[in-house]
Amino acid sequence: MEIASDIAMQYCFFDFVTNHEYSQKFVSRYHPVDLAIFVGCQDAATQAKLESLGIGRDPKESDRYSLLYSIIPRVHQPFGAEIELPMNVGELLGFLLKPLNLSWYPASRFELLAEEGRHETHLQPAQGAVSFDLAEPGRGAAERILAEWRQLLRNGYQHAGVEIPLGHQGLTNLCDIFCDEGFFVSGFVPYRLRGDRLALRLQAMGPTKVSFDEIRVYSDTAKQLLDIIRQSYERNGFL
Repeated sequence: MEIASDIAMQYCFFDFVTNHEYSQKFVSRYHPVDLAIFVGCQDAATQAKLESLGIGRDPKESDRYSLLYSIIPRVHQPFGAEIELPMNVGELLGFLLKPLNLSWYPASRFELLAEEGRHETHLQPAQGAVSFDLAEPGRGAAERILAEWRQLLRNGYQHAGVEIPLGHQGLTNLCDIFCDEGFFVSGFVPYRLRGDRLALRLQAMGPTKVSFDEIRVYSDTAKQLLDIIRQSYERNGFL
């Protein structure tokens, strides 16, 4: 943290494992802004075991671990002053933006989603996970992502994330397309982990054992977000 404080940057980002909350407590003194929780994105077999480190017991009801994603802003408005969001997303997740001095306004439900679009696929075989970058949001790209995800599910993958850069038309319809296929909210992330653009992140899980009760988060904001994500999962998830 001392080294980071001497580096000129817009923001510093962190991801915290949530089988414990020790690191979250430590970084809390630097006032991080919690933005997303990636539920079940990590295979438990790849994680350091708390018992072996002598700092507690590991979750017994989960095959996969989750990550809390947070940033420490280093400027007043690292992502600008305002952003357009679908009404349901803004009402659900808008509270995450306040510490960034970022306000939101509702997108029209009548905005047309582009017909095609473009996406990139990033596989993480060791984690049984995939990340889709919806670089140019469009109906065709969304349908191709869903087709890829169905095939990956058949090949044993268990977690998918879709990052949708904000500022494009038709995001309301796009969210409906993914949620109708079992995707649920994750929160926001800096798009491609750089620059001044935010992305909405949606996520989905395959047939795996993840206990929301065993996800450990420390801040009140993270606890509120976890509750929202759990409700979104139970509402949209098929498994």
